Amino acid sequence: MKNDIIGVERAIKNIRELSKSDNRSEEIKEYASHPHEIVRREAAKYADDKDLKLFAFDISAKVRGEAARRGYNPRIMSKDPSPGVRVNVVYAINYNNTIEVYRDIINALTTDPSAKVRTAIADIGYNLDIFVNDKSPRVRASVARQGFYLDELINDQNWLVRKNVAYSGYGLDILVKDRNPYVRAAVANMGYGLDILVNDRNDVVVEAVIEQGYKLENFLNIMDDIVREKAYKIYSFVQFKNRMLYNNIEEGA
Repeated sequence: MKNDIIGVERAIKNIRELSKSDNRSEEIKEYASHPHEIVRREAAKYADDKDLKLFAFDISAKVRGEAARRGYNPRIMSKDPSPGVRVNVVYAINYNNTIEVYRDIINALTTDPSAKVRTAIADIGYNLDIFVNDKSPRVRASVARQGFYLDELINDQNWLVRKNVAYSGYGLDILVKDRNPYVRAAVANMGYGLDILVNDRNDVVVEAVIEQGYKLENFLNIMDDIVREKAYKIYSFVQFKNRMLYNNIEEGA
């Protein structure tokens, strides 16, 4: 077992060394048949574009995913059975600025059965008018992160979506009273409504208020050990910063 691990480490080190060479192609592609997935995946990262086909049909989805990430034939890779591979197709198309060339693929994947794939498309800002009504809250949350359809998504039944609406800075005066503590914490993290949320009874919200440095003295004697410790740390840091600022002013006077 130990020798096996050492062999893998050596192979990976060799691949990385070869990647710096002008004549890397022939030697790196030999690793396409290596028995260990992690080695083949590493080789796929550095293989020449013309050799990616050797990795695109690997038994491992992680190896195929690396070939997809590198941009190997999106039309083939978009039909891969692994959602992770299809996600990498989306990101590769976006990264390589070839969306107009492969718009048909993006549109086809818009109805992909995997929420991960649909979220990837929403993440790059496409077909948001469709995704705003997606059945998956992860996908709708991505739409909110893009800052679109916030007037609709603020009323979404799923807290994850409303949380992302808050992080977009929309409707904070409404979301400060949201029933879900993670949404209220997001509002606090935006620095809004701290005078209200400072009295919140949920630890998640209280910690978010503390992280904003708001009325830290209120929390120094709180019963909850974790919350009190966080308050002390931030309070001490604020005090330290104030002392440093004061000393700098004194020295410059």
